Amino acid sequence: MQGFVLHKRRFKETSLIVEFLTLERGRIATIVKGALRAKSKIGNSLQHSMRLELDVIGKSNLPTLTRVEVIEHFPNLKGLKAFTLLYVNELIIKFFGENDPIKDVYHNYAELQRTLGDTGDYQSALRYFELTIFEAMGVQPALNITADTMASVSDSETYFFKPSIGILENNFEADSLKIHGETLCLLAKKAKLNDRAGKEAKLLAQALIRHHLDGQELKVRRLIGK
Repeated sequence: MQGFVLHKRRFKETSLIVEFLTLERGRIATIVKGALRAKSKIGNSLQHSMRLELDVIGKSNLPTLTRVEVIEHFPNLKGLKAFTLLYVNELIIKFFGENDPIKDVYHNYAELQRTLGDTGDYQSALRYFELTIFEAMGVQPALNITADTMASVSDSETYFFKPSIGILENNFEADSLKIHGETLCLLAKKAKLNDRAGKEAKLLAQALIRHHLDGQELKVRRLIGK
């Protein structure tokens, strides 16, 4: 199977437990024996910037990784782009169980890696990756119709967003997020987001993430804070 490294943690003296996002099985965790040894070929290939071919053995919830082959290299990321990749990796770990194929998330993850490796703006790609996660979870709100009046969204109107309800024509809640119809129309079409739309789409995604984390805090947020 093929996959990307999501997270690594030490296991005993020289081994690792590595979590992957795979095409065939979704998120899986494996033991990588001897990965921390200097001459470990497998250990040196377990980089976030690589798409890998993986062989595992064992039918338990924690199989052993026996072979790794690099399929595709991506640029090594620095600064905010590196934190962005850590951020999406943590979202995948938080929101999806193991051995649950999420092929759309996998394919969009590969595209996001490519976009992050480019020199251009990546914020639109990040917003659409977040929407892919919500869609795979089955919680993405309808962006082209209001939940309270069932009216089609107009790009010239202003609306409100409540994560537990969706897009609202009327502001029933004081903490609802104000959002322009133009932003919603761009999101529905998966078009490039302008400055205002990008800011509003980020706030919408953050509101959904907070709602579904149910009080949990993302570790990457604390790292960025430091």
